[in-house]
Amino acid sequence: MSSTLSLAQQQDRNSGNIFMSHRDRIERRLLMVAASVRDETHAQRMFREDGIEVDFCRSLYDVADCIEDGAAVVLLTDQIVRRDPLQPLLDVLRAQPAWSNVPLILTTTDERLSWFAQQPGINATLLRQPIHVETLLSVVRSAIASRLKQYEVRDLLEQQERTQGELRDIDRRKDEFLATLAHELRNPISPIKNSLDLLDMSQRSLQEEIELRGIMQRQVHQLTRLVDDLLDVSRITRGKIRLDRKCFDFREAIQAGIESSRPFIVQSHQELHVDLGDSEIHVDGDLARLAQCVANLLNNAAKYTPPNGKIWLELRPSSSMVELLVRDNGIGIATEQLASVFELFQQHDVDQERGQAGLGIGLTLVRSLLDLHAGSIDVQSDGVNKGSTFTMRLPRVIAAASEPVANPFPEDAYSKRSFDVLVVEDTRAIRIVLRQLFEAMGHNVVMAEDGCEGLKLAKKLRPEVIFSDISMPKMNGLEMAKQLRRDREFDRTTLIAMTGYGRNEDREEALAAGFNRHLTKPVDVNELREVFRAICSATA
Repeated sequence: MSSTLSLAQQQDRNSGNIFMSHRDRIERRLLMVAASVRDETHAQRMFREDGIEVDFCRSLYDVADCIEDGAAVVLLTDQIVRRDPLQPLLDVLRAQPAWSNVPLILTTTDERLSWFAQQPGINATLLRQPIHVETLLSVVRSAIASRLKQYEVRDLLEQQERTQGELRDIDRRKDEFLATLAHELRNPISPIKNSLDLLDMSQRSLQEEIELRGIMQRQVHQLTRLVDDLLDVSRITRGKIRLDRKCFDFREAIQAGIESSRPFIVQSHQELHVDLGDSEIHVDGDLARLAQCVANLLNNAAKYTPPNGKIWLELRPSSSMVELLVRDNGIGIATEQLASVFELFQQHDVDQERGQAGLGIGLTLVRSLLDLHAGSIDVQSDGVNKGSTFTMRLPRVIAAASEPVANPFPEDAYSKRSFDVLVVEDTRAIRIVLRQLFEAMGHNVVMAEDGCEGLKLAKKLRPEVIFSDISMPKMNGLEMAKQLRRDREFDRTTLIAMTGYGRNEDREEALAAGFNRHLTKPVDVNELREVFRAICSATA
């Protein structure tokens, strides 16, 4: 055996694997038709001593078949070319894909066979006999190296095709996501619009107005949750989400999640069975985020469970872990879809359920939020129409008893206080609604349409509280806040940013500009009340 590494061995060593896979061996082999047993024995010893894999064929028919399986180079003699029909071999060589051109070496004493090397689509080299062994080995090595370059081109083309396929899939999923997003947005907008039309059409009874307002409030809540989920996905994928961790009874988060999902479950005429036990089960985490996980699991169960179906929620604590099972008797999940249930924008592939499909982000959020809590989630289903069970797990902690905390914002102190308020907002509809809200709370309100007008009115009127949008013409809210904070007269003025931008960096930018607090639109009325309660507490 030669002490020098062959070309094939060197290529394998460079790739970190001295042993070739079956595919590598087939693709790097030399195919040869020997004229005699003696020639076969001699050639086998010669090539294998040089580390070249060689397979022997009995005819050109065999060569044609083997080329289709894979080969690096074909070595033929003029005796074989004259003995066997060439057409089957030529047909295979001419049918190769664009990247492939198998090298073919023909050893001959007959110059008349030069026509063979000139055939269109044939990558042939003629070697005149007699041939020195080193010359033959050198030509074979060069042919193999050339063939390996072809394989590199093939691999690049295959990778390109895979990438294009992935991009096509991403593009398809993007189109489906946008179509579903439009559907999900129209669903709550439609009853809001219809309710407003009803209120405008004629005089309604008090009970009817209460019902219509309830409908609109629920749909606004649905829109807000949809936007919040989209923002949460963005924060998680960029690693920007933050947890407000504390030790608490996990049942509090579960109850909050149930209350959030209950209207959807009631609307779907489904039964919810809850078993949380009687003992406190403490975990360390963000109560609001874990409640969001529970709500998303319940909403998911409700989406894929038919009317009058059942949903079970069961808490199972152990010494070190706590499990929450959300089980339903709905449409179930096909076995081949189980692995992709938690992928982003993955939607249930059931045509008749398209109206219920959702955006495919709720379960992704659950998994990501549980990962941040050192928890986990998995899903089980026996198949289509056999229901499903989602199991979320969290580490359990042993909590010390805590003292009850007094309410820092006494209701009577807040309710008796009236503030001078400036609202800076370029959208007229928002200005009108905010003015009515603040006046209904008993505050004095002045309006401005942009940062420039807001700055002038603030310096003229010295309001106690300023609520301002960020993106506005002439002067944005950030610049207005910076200019106000340069004036010591506004040191005690409370500045509240109200904007549609809800990322952590947006919040940090607003605080750095001088705002005391950052609220994301749509702002809940309870958040506005909380602002005034906090001011009362700070000045008490």
